[in-house]
Amino acid sequence: MNITKHLRLEDPYVIGYDINFFIRECHDHDFYEFMLILSGNSMHCVNDGVQILKAGDLVCIRPEDAHFISPYGSSSEKYEFFNIHISRKHMETQFSYSDELRTVINDSKLPPVVNLPTNDLTYISKKLKQMNSMLFGDTRTFLYYSILKDMLWHMLAVGVPGAAKQMPEWFEDYLMKISKSDVFILDYKEIASMANVSESYLWKLFKKYINMTPTEYINSLRLEYAYECIISGKYALGDVATRVGFNSYSYFYRKFMDKYGISPKSLREK
Repeated sequence: MNITKHLRLEDPYVIGYDINFFIRECHDHDFYEFMLILSGNSMHCVNDGVQILKAGDLVCIRPEDAHFISPYGSSSEKYEFFNIHISRKHMETQFSYSDELRTVINDSKLPPVVNLPTNDLTYISKKLKQMNSMLFGDTRTFLYYSILKDMLWHMLAVGVPGAAKQMPEWFEDYLMKISKSDVFILDYKEIASMANVSESYLWKLFKKYINMTPTEYINSLRLEYAYECIISGKYALGDVATRVGFNSYSYFYRKFMDKYGISPKSLREK
């Protein structure tokens, strides 16, 4: 993956809270980062692989993991998450206590993901919200380390779940391949044939791992690219529809309204 931004740790006690915010620039860190999904779903594209993150998922992003986050599923769904930064130095201290923890966190291609039981999700998210409302100081710092302790324990107790490994590697590669903008002008049959499997088998994989049909997924990618084209101001609206693979502007208009709740013209004007 081509990294466009390198993020550096300025304050080890930073905690972020966002709703419907997606990090579309591919970037890496010089620190560890925990991300806890409170509601909704996202597609986590990382190290040339894909993870579908859902409510309750806790993911540990390591230094040098190249990643970005895209929308996934219903556009009307609220995507709500916390993220918290951890310095390398602090994580190395934790690893000195447990080689197993080091293995669970670091020894996999994709970042480890665990899904928290509802009561644990409620407990940790409550502490995160409490910390987020505090001014910097000793109490906030204490709560920060308390939260990290909870998160690291869940990683160690559950280990790397099947969710991070379920998706076949060739299918991950296929998803990355068809996410490139030059593929969008191809018709559905051509895009499906790039998988080199039967169409019926491809449908089963999409329903199993993505919970979308291939057509829904491809159209979602097209619409995301259309959004970027529109706000860039480089192309006429009619040209955008063609550029992203829609032969009918009225169909493109309808799908765009369904996904974003705003017309292409209104978005351009804003």
